[in-house]
Amino acid sequence: MRATKLVLTVKHLTYKERLLQLKLLTLKYRRSRGDMVEVLKKLTGKYDTDVTFSFEKKYQDCRTRA
Repeated sequence: MRATKLVLTVKHLTYKERLLQLKLLTLKYRRSRGDMVEVLKKLTGKYDTDVTFSFEKKYQDCRTRA
């Protein structure tokens, strides 16, 4: 369920109408903007290089489905 449908006053509207009514941007736009911000941070040297990720590979096989 889209989070915009939780607002009862706009629940009956289409997705685009809900976004306009609530003055929100589309998910596609927000994702693109986030990607551009990350690229800008890397290009300008403002990206935190001290960040360590604690992900480990559990299986050698990269399949996500059986």
